[in-house]
Amino acid sequence: MKMRQKFNLIELLIIISIIAILVSLLLPALNKARERVQAVTCLNNQRQTGLGFLQYAADWNDFVILYLSGTGLTFNYRALLSDSLSYKNTRQFMVAQGYYNWKTDHCPQMFSKDAITEYDGPNSVYAAPFPGWTAQNGLKLEWGVRYSSPSQFIYNLKKIGKNMQYAWGLADSQRDPTRPNNGAHMIEKTGQRFFAARHNRRINVWFVDGHAAAQTPEQIRKIYQYHSTSSSVWVYTGAVPVLYSK
Repeated sequence: MKMRQKFNLIELLIIISIIAILVSLLLPALNKARERVQAVTCLNNQRQTGLGFLQYAADWNDFVILYLSGTGLTFNYRALLSDSLSYKNTRQFMVAQGYYNWKTDHCPQMFSKDAITEYDGPNSVYAAPFPGWTAQNGLKLEWGVRYSSPSQFIYNLKKIGKNMQYAWGLADSQRDPTRPNNGAHMIEKTGQRFFAARHNRRINVWFVDGHAAAQTPEQIRKIYQYHSTSSSVWVYTGAVPVLYSK
């Protein structure tokens, strides 16, 4: 019996070319599959963090504290409601109350897991409404409560009533045009902190009724208009924000 001869150079090059073609065909499908997994993970993260909000509300008469300042530091909801030991070790008033795990309050597309630290709240978390300051931050003034000494910004869930379709609590966001991989803890026009369409041109949003869903920029515009009366909203659909108008 004759033994099969070894591949010659031409045969080897043909095989390598075929493998390269197969890889080029498979990579887009693999990337899309990875993006779908990240989008689902993002929604699950929002639900887990949102559940912490609701548990806090159950303990505090349907109030959810989202921001605190006036103690020498300014804290967002990660510092106040999560189990972050970094914040807990600051020994500040009302910090790190343990209502949710801090690893769930951000989109998996923003950073690698190793790049997000417990203390990096303002630049990595989902956006949440900023109660009691200005409706341009995405929440009706009457839905918020503001206390002094220290300043506490509180979401009053009792004010929602039958308007649950507008009662957002968490959303994909971006810090500014120069940092597409950073989130923003609030929506703020002057700081270019806007909603971000991170998932197939959709913005993942968690609502206070407990569900999370991908929203189109037009759906976000309607939610934002309900709160702010503005007929337009800025949304990052990449590094650059786009103005969506009625």
